Amino acid sequence: MVACIILFSTLYARPSDQHSSEDWVEFLHEQMLEFTRSEHIPNAVISLVKHGDIQMLRGYGFANLEMLIPIDPDANMFRAGSVSKIFTWLSIMQLYERGLIGLDDPISQYLEEDMTLDIRYRGNAEQPITIMDLMNHTAGFANTFEGLFSFTRQPSLEEYLQNNRPSLIHPPGQVIGYSNYGSALAGFIVEKVSGLSFEAYVEQYIFNPLQMRNSSFRQPLQRAHRELLVGGYRWSDGAFDRGHFEHMVAPAGGISSSARDMAQLMIAMLDQGADGRLLQPQTMGKMLTTSFSYHPLTDGIAHGLMESRFNGHRIIGHSGSSTLFDAGFYLLPDHDTGIYIAYSGGDQNGHTKIFHAFIQAFFDHTTANDIQTSPAPYQPRLSKVKGEYQHSLPITKGLKKVLNLFFGSMQVKTTGDGLLEVDVYGQSFGFKQTEPGIFKNTSPNHLYPHGNMQYLVATRSPGGRLMLVTDGPASFIKTSWFERGFVALLVFVPALLLALGSLFFFLIRFIMRKLRKQPAKSSTWKATNYLIITHGIGLLLVLLLFMNFAEPHPVHLLPMSFFESFGSLLTLLGLISWLMAALSVVLVILVVRAWKKQEGKPKVRIYYSVYTLWALALGWLLYFYQFMGI
Repeated sequence: MVACIILFSTLYARPSDQHSSEDWVEFLHEQMLEFTRSEHIPNAVISLVKHGDIQMLRGYGFANLEMLIPIDPDANMFRAGSVSKIFTWLSIMQLYERGLIGLDDPISQYLEEDMTLDIRYRGNAEQPITIMDLMNHTAGFANTFEGLFSFTRQPSLEEYLQNNRPSLIHPPGQVIGYSNYGSALAGFIVEKVSGLSFEAYVEQYIFNPLQMRNSSFRQPLQRAHRELLVGGYRWSDGAFDRGHFEHMVAPAGGISSSARDMAQLMIAMLDQGADGRLLQPQTMGKMLTTSFSYHPLTDGIAHGLMESRFNGHRIIGHSGSSTLFDAGFYLLPDHDTGIYIAYSGGDQNGHTKIFHAFIQAFFDHTTANDIQTSPAPYQPRLSKVKGEYQHSLPITKGLKKVLNLFFGSMQVKTTGDGLLEVDVYGQSFGFKQTEPGIFKNTSPNHLYPHGNMQYLVATRSPGGRLMLVTDGPASFIKTSWFERGFVALLVFVPALLLALGSLFFFLIRFIMRKLRKQPAKSSTWKATNYLIITHGIGLLLVLLLFMNFAEPHPVHLLPMSFFESFGSLLTLLGLISWLMAALSVVLVILVVRAWKKQEGKPKVRIYYSVYTLWALALGWLLYFYQFMGI
């Protein structure tokens, strides 16, 4: 009988139980060693928890390269970026559990009127943003990076929210789009309801109960914690360069924490609230259930946490990035297992690769949780699907709007037989249409930063445009023709070539006349020539100023304009752009007059007409991407 029981339990054991914790630890250790070596990672930590115990807690590299101080995973603190949002949503759920807020309450119930006036969707004033919309990233805010990072102390949370209000471009509750502003707004609601600063609330109600002694949202850190914070470095030109401390909006990305502390958090969340230190079991169970998804085939959001599946296993957690640090917080609730990885000097995919390799090695593919499909909300012809898409929450304000051409754009091509070639986040994927409007990923070992990306499902945006949805907080809306990258290139490149060619021609002609000592001939086009020269110089100045604005920091990689105020440069850039627009209007008047009066040779009139046409198009481009400060 005993032999039968042992045989039965072995045959029907979960795949993860066929391996010992030592196997897991050895595998993860080898993965971390290879990752830190091959990617030149200066410092990293990993923690593994299983069945309520810490199975692995290791550090790699040095907390301080200059003094060769090795990493202590118990104490050393890493910046963890958007992993911070886990604490924001836990705080919201605690206030909900205490009856102090309702998840379906309008956010205006907790905010002053002047803060909510500008964040109401103009298409339907009766549809308010709710607390749940903030958690699901479905409030409809446009994207904004203003004030998110800085190398100096951040303003108060209220001041940040007041000064950086994004447009509301979708009706609440309908379009998922990752929003740092929405997370910061949720943190501010925690402050308003609790009467404590966000930093103090998390310390009192999360850090203290879990004995997370080496964790803090305070920026700058207090002295004791400051000594434990690891230095952030990036490998460049054969050496490590040290970066700055990145101040970030606290509820969206301000946490610094140790691997041990994060292990404590994973244990508490996997415990389903059994000990009541964070939430009661019912509330924690609610938090870990799906709260928004477009379609049964696409993973969504679980009350602020990112939901995904790999090899059929459900994963709950959150990744996080500053401009120098990256972290991944992964829970496998069905296996009572969690992994946390943090490091500096890498990219956002490093921890995902390690975690996926771990699942691939120890958790066999299961169909137990496979979901029966349902029809796509929209079933377009395959030819309609191809084209360029942008992230559903683009940047709509400021010069950073030009980043829409690069950040979160997706190119879709059709290759026949219901096949799609999809380029997004610098990677290429193949998809095959399995049902009308539903496309399955056929790429082996595909890696997508927001989930498994097993499927793309077609639907429509609130504005009626084709929208492709997939896992996590991302959806992609087909762009209008004038928003596409090739249109910007079609306008800018010829305009630049015309300007350079014209300046070169006029310069050579001026030099030749000086050498030959020929007097300048009077010309009906003299005024037009001066206008074109001024316009061309203006375009070169705009290009140089924008390159200065967009020049990336050598360690933090983002443009310096993300960290510092470029007010005077932006003012100058706007003035020159306005001047160029005015010059193009005058050029139109002169060229039209020349054609009416038949002034000059036809080929000369054609040249000036072409230049004027592209000058007008360039003026539109500068206006559309807000070089004029609009």
